[in-house]
Amino acid sequence: MNGEVFVDELLKIVEDLNMNSIVLNRNGIFNSITPYSYMISKLKEQVPFTRDEIKQQAENIFNAVKVLPLLVKTVNYKSLCKSMVGSYGLKHVVEEILKTNYISNGDVILAMLYLKYEVGYPKENPINCYFNCKYVDSDRNIHYKDNTLKF
Repeated sequence: MNGEVFVDELLKIVEDLNMNSIVLNRNGIFNSITPYSYMISKLKEQVPFTRDEIKQQAENIFNAVKVLPLLVKTVNYKSLCKSMVGSYGLKHVVEEILKTNYISNGDVILAMLYLKYEVGYPKENPINCYFNCKYVDSDRNIHYKDNTLKF
């Protein structure tokens, strides 16, 4: 896949979120339900992804986009519930499958948004989010072939 096109598509997602007063960056997601006191304490972190940041992380996000459909499947939840898959837990599973030391919470959220998963925002942990999916295999045994972006 062309890396520049992929970065443009990811940047469009970030810009669309910003138009709805939602900030997505490497730490996670900030929105209107994020408690005010928490937002003030994390003010420096409330800067959305830039094109350069997305480009630097494009390989990780691209690989997450490839592995996530093997890992989770969409389910229709009517409301936020405990059985939904959370971004922070999913981040660690993706790291394990991709055998990488680090992929950010924001990178995984962006990958899931790219894949068109719906997002739920918990009040108790405002920078993380939940998705309308569940794990395909409870043991998370995923066989993944690495791909690369071409810039």
